[in-house]
Amino acid sequence: MLIRALEREAPASIRMDRRWEYVTQGQFQSTMFDIGKGCIGIYANYGEADEKQLATFGPEQVFGEMGMIESLPRSATAVALEDETVVYEIDEEEFSSYFRDKPAKVFLIMK
Repeated sequence: MLIRALEREAPASIRMDRRWEYVTQGQFQSTMFDIGKGCIGIYANYGEADEKQLATFGPEQVFGEMGMIESLPRSATAVALEDETVVYEIDEEEFSSYFRDKPAKVFLIMK
């Protein structure tokens, strides 16, 4: 189930169960995600024989920002590692106001 905020001031939230893919390697997508609850695994070659987990992110961390900023295909697949994982989807329209309201997130991306 995909839950979108009715007012554009709030980023859309997505709630999914374990192993649901938020982004897929090679896919073009102009959004990034802020984790509200649960954990996300970042994988190269997800589902392939040479699958490799590159990172794990939890609440208050962001992922997918480079694909949005650079307008390049996703370099990895992001997968929910826990049931009822919640992420907030930030699109290009919301990007500036998101960082204005949450300046600490800029430092997370810059690391």
